[in-house]
This record gives sequence, structure tokens and C-alpha cells, in this order.
Amino acid sequence: MFKIFPTLFVAAFFLASALGASAAVLTVTTTEDTDDGVCDAQCSLREAIDAAGYGDTIIFAREIRGGTIQLTRTLAPAVGKYVKIDGPNRRRITLKGDNKFRIIESHGNLWIDGLIIRDGNAVEGDGGGILATGTLNLTNIAIINNSARRGGGIYISGGGLLILADSLVADNTAKGDSSAGGIDAYFHPTMWINNSTISGNRSLSIIDGVGGLRLNTVESCSIVSSTIAFNTSSGTSTTSAGGIAASSITDFGPIANVILAKNSSLNNPDHFRGFSARNSLIGISSPTSGLVNGVNGNIVGSVAAPAEPLLGPLSDNGGLQTHEPQTGSPAIDSGNNALATDRRNVPLIADQRGFIRVANDVVDMGSHETTSQLSIRPSTVKGQAVNAGGRGIAGARVELRNSSGEVRYATTNPFGFFQFLDVDPDQTYSFNCLHKWNTFTGQSVLVEEGVEYIKFVASK
Repeated sequence: MFKIFPTLFVAAFFLASALGASAAVLTVTTTEDTDDGVCDAQCSLREAIDAAGYGDTIIFAREIRGGTIQLTRTLAPAVGKYVKIDGPNRRRITLKGDNKFRIIESHGNLWIDGLIIRDGNAVEGDGGGILATGTLNLTNIAIINNSARRGGGIYISGGGLLILADSLVADNTAKGDSSAGGIDAYFHPTMWINNSTISGNRSLSIIDGVGGLRLNTVESCSIVSSTIAFNTSSGTSTTSAGGIAASSITDFGPIANVILAKNSSLNNPDHFRGFSARNSLIGISSPTSGLVNGVNGNIVGSVAAPAEPLLGPLSDNGGLQTHEPQTGSPAIDSGNNALATDRRNVPLIADQRGFIRVANDVVDMGSHETTSQLSIRPSTVKGQAVNAGGRGIAGARVELRNSSGEVRYATTNPFGFFQFLDVDPDQTYSFNCLHKWNTFTGQSVLVEEGVEYIKFVASK
């Protein structure tokens, strides 16, 4: 049965901001890394990025979901460009390098959802997976097995903004001096991390080497409901750390509902420099950190008596890989519900995997919520009706029909866009578009993503 929402039942959106008055949706139709300068019926991701205008969205054809794009060189949107790459969250697309070049370099505004980024190597440069100097908004992605001089997984600098949500940064390596294996932030960026796992990253640097996250001259960094564990540093200097190291940071916090433990380094296994934390488990902290066991809901260990989170190995627990707290873990039901929010202070609905965030009345510490169930959230179907020349058609009536024969309608706006909200996922729907002067072919679509896109092209 369709859910009935009086104000949303007929979703005819005429505001340009709903889908963008001029923003386009480009569809990647091949996993080949071709580059003929045109995004047409045969369109690669590289061609789509080059063709995308300011604020355009790039999606992937259903036929190639779950596939691998074997890249031949770095993907580099034009400087200052704003591009949104909306990948599939279930059958993710993998962007794979050959360990000879970084995967993505961005000096604009880049939004990525639902991809796996792996096997990049910046060689003598920074950012093996991603190098960014602008805004980098990453949701539901995995950055795996990349390497670089600094920032094996991600390197962000130059006053940029990094938002990392519902994601995994794992098994990345930094080989240069003063470097971080997972995420390296330098020269005034701002960062927000929530519902994410940073695990198994390593720095080979002897000086200032950090396994997980290095903050050097950073404006602010907030970490919420995340797990930073099993990262390693080869560093022997007093500023090296296995998990997190901060030097010259204006605002370090909030750090809330976080597991920071099981990292390794000669001098600072879990962190270098103190920070303000609440309801977090810190495996090994120094007496000068300001963190006190039992204060502000924190569980704080020392070299003599480490706090043990009892984490399982990094594995597929549904969704992107996580470390599941095992039975008896002190991280279970020890978080703070009021602090389990995103950067807009909106309560987190789900954990990193998409499972219900608060399972037993009290949220867990870390990115994984134990004894939880998959959070089933309604989908949105967006689309456009265009003529043969690609111009939007206003006033067309779009019909959505489910398997029981129930029907909903939307009307295209002046630019040909339409939208249906609150569509039950994991069902196949038939869509038809009717217009007095144009004829369209109906489509049958399995709605499996949070946002699905449909395009109707008039046959005459």
C-alpha cells in the first residue's frame, strides 16, 4: 500500500530549487574509461564529469550497477566546478586504479555518494584516493587500499571542507615524512566526520607519522558516532600517533560517541594532544590529555590499563564493513542519544550500515549499532520529461503505478522536472508519461536506491 501524506501525495514541484532550474542529470552507461569528449548514449564517468555543468548530477545506469570502472588515469573535474556523483548505495560502483596514479583530484565542490575508491597511488604526491582543496562531501563510500606520500586515503588542504558520513576509510598507506595513512588534513580545512570507520591505515613515516587521522593547522574537526581503530604508525617521534594526532587546531570537537582504541604507535597508540570528548571510549590516553575515566561519560584507559572495546574484525556486517562490538563490550549502550547528530544537529536515523541508530534506548559508541535492524527509509523518484532535442516539457502528467494497481500522479514543472516522495523501496513500479502533444514509452523500474532517476524522451 502507498503511504498517504496529504501535502506530499501529488508531488508536482515548480520551484527551481527542488531539482534545479538548469541543473542536468547525466547518466553513465559504460564501465569503460573512454574519453571522446561527449556524454551521449555511450557515456563514461570521465566524459560525464567533463560534460557536467555547475550543480549537475551524475548517475549510473542500472545495467552497470555493481560494476568496476578500471581507470586509466586520474579523474579531475575542472577547477571550481561543482559536481554531484550519485552512485548506487547497494550495488556500488568501484573506481579502481592500477597503483600508479591517484583516483580523484578536485579543486572545486565535489559531492560523492555510493562509490568504492581503491588502488590509487599518488606516487610522489599527496592523496592516493582523493586530493581536494575545495569542498569534499563524501557519503556512503569506501576508500580502500590507496597510497601516497601524505594522505594515503584522503588529503585535504587549502581551507577546504571535508564532510565524511556513513563511510569507510581502510587499509590506506602513507609513505612520506609527516604523514597520515587514512586522512591527512593541512592548512586550514574544516572537517566533520560521523557514522564512519577509519581502520587499518598506516603511516611509514618515522617523524610525525599518524596511522588514522592527522590534523595539522586545521580550523576545526568534529567526530561523532565513529570508530577509529587498528591504525598503525611507524613513527618514533613524540608527535607520532596510531589513531589521531593534532597540531595547531583551532577547534577540536565535539568528539562524541566515538571509539578510539586498538591503534598502535611507539609513543601515542591512540592519540597525540588532548581534546574534549563525551561518551567516548579512548583505549590509551596520556595523563596530560585532560581526559578522565568516568567523567563526561567517557571510558578512558592508560598504558598500564587500556580500555578494551572488544571489537570484532573489520567485516561485512551489512552495508560497508564495520567493527562490531562483541558481547560484553563497554561501548554498547554507553553513548549519548542527544549527541548522536549530524553536522546540522539532526538526529542520526541509522548507523554506518543503514541500521537503526538507537536499538536499545541508548545509542552505542562507534559506527556500528549492535542488535539493530535495517532502517527501511522511503525512496524518492526524480525525473524529467524532454523532447527529442532535450528540452524540458512542462505540464506532462507522470503516472506511478505499483503492483497492486494503486496510482500516484505528478505534473512536470516548467523545466520538465517531476518528483515523487515517500515511495516504498524494493518494489517494481510502472511509470508512464502523458502529454497532449508528445508520446512517451512507459518504463518499469525497480526502486532500490534512496533516490532513483527516470528520464522520459518524447518520440515525436
